Amino acid sequence: MGDVWSRLIEFCEELSFYALSYQRALFPYFALHDHVHARNVVQYAREISEYVGAANPAQIALLESTAYLHDCGMALPPKLINKLELTEGEVEKYSPGTLGELKGVLGDAYRSYFRNGALELNAGSGAPLSALDAYVVRKLHPLIGARYVERYLKNLIGEAELHPLKLEEVLEAMAALIRCHDQRVEAGGSSKCFEQYAKPCRAGGYVLDLGRLARALRAADAMDLSRGRAEFAYEHLVEDIKEKAPSQLKHWIFKMAVRSVRVDHWRRTLLIEVEAGGGEEERRTRLLGVLAFEIAEHLIPKWEVNLGVTTVLGETEKDLQRMRGDLEKANECLKGVKLKDLEAVSGPASSYASQLSDRLRLEMVNASSDPGSKGPWVDKLMKKFDLFDALAHALYEEESAVLRNLLEYAAKKCPRAKLLLKEFQL
Repeated sequence: MGDVWSRLIEFCEELSFYALSYQRALFPYFALHDHVHARNVVQYAREISEYVGAANPAQIALLESTAYLHDCGMALPPKLINKLELTEGEVEKYSPGTLGELKGVLGDAYRSYFRNGALELNAGSGAPLSALDAYVVRKLHPLIGARYVERYLKNLIGEAELHPLKLEEVLEAMAALIRCHDQRVEAGGSSKCFEQYAKPCRAGGYVLDLGRLARALRAADAMDLSRGRAEFAYEHLVEDIKEKAPSQLKHWIFKMAVRSVRVDHWRRTLLIEVEAGGGEEERRTRLLGVLAFEIAEHLIPKWEVNLGVTTVLGETEKDLQRMRGDLEKANECLKGVKLKDLEAVSGPASSYASQLSDRLRLEMVNASSDPGSKGPWVDKLMKKFDLFDALAHALYEEESAVLRNLLEYAAKKCPRAKLLLKEFQL
């Protein structure tokens, strides 16, 4: 049976390297969701599996296999996505609230994506996806990926390859984990998606606790926030990102500020090392971006692992579990400062925010595949851009005066942000 589980992992690894390479064509400026990211997530999942109690061969194999394919929903051509027939009912069942969010942003354009009750992209659209299609696929990719695994992997693998495993059991478990991997965890530690898989199931004679595996997969996915995920593509694409997709720059800039992420098994903590070089404004901006954006927004909501989280800046270490409340409040506050708010700030930040707004709006309009939809949804997406965008662009462009002005405003508007910097004596 051990060889069967190894064959499952090997197949998913091979499919990951083939299929996920198309993600870069569809989303050329998004932070990596491709085979490089998948490989990193597999490595992190191996490191933390023991801390969620994933011990038997079936659980370990399923965790690694699913980690290789967890983002496959962002790497499928539009025509293939349409064949999956993902319905509105399924979206509401597995991801409550997502349809409401899509309707709020898309407005009248929403019905064009679900005109027959099932997700349907513009079949004629190629790569890259339009801004609106990319937004929809990004929101729904866990459900798209789960459906792809259910519909296509059985024929791709073949029953004989994994005999005596029952392929349906394996694929059902993998699809369940993929559906839940991007879910935010509520304050009480619950996920509405995960609750449907709380009961153990079986595969290959082993008992599978999908709850444990879901926690491990979500955490491993969130751990991939260092420059190891972004550095190669960043060096080749950063100018194009800044000019053609300015809305994505912050996802690269703040990851590039993280030197490494690793598990210290002796201390039972996750160590996140932040770049300590540069001038005062640069150091403060990088740290604030890592703490309040990368960690507070992307790591903490998925962190259900029996490990501490420690940030390292030079010689200073801080236990982030103790600071979790401050991190979450700083993130909420800073996200609430929109570019429009910054345009009213006295000092260099005002004109800078105005110029950035113009660049972001141009990106949204130019990336639309439907000239008739350049109205309400553009304005709604524009409202998502915030202080983090301004900090990231000013950091990349080395606008020290703008950074100083933005940081002063952040400290005044969001006292928790000032408190986080003070913890590191910045």
